[in-house]
Amino acid sequence: MIIKHIFSDPYSSFGRSVSIDLDELIDEIYMSPFTGRWFYESFAKTIEKVRPELENKIRYSQILDQ
Repeated sequence: MIIKHIFSDPYSSFGRSVSIDLDELIDEIYMSPFTGRWFYESFAKTIEKVRPELENKIRYSQILDQ
């Protein structure tokens, strides 16, 4: 999926259209270890609806384990 976003101020003539590929841009999505399970499940359901191919990239951060 290619997303186009315009970086501009609505009151300015400056701006540039930029195409990005989210599959190339996002390797992993880390959730805070302090995030409740309810938030993780809610976020995963949202990703499943919007970008199902990213669902397997969601994981809890292991920062507290180090």
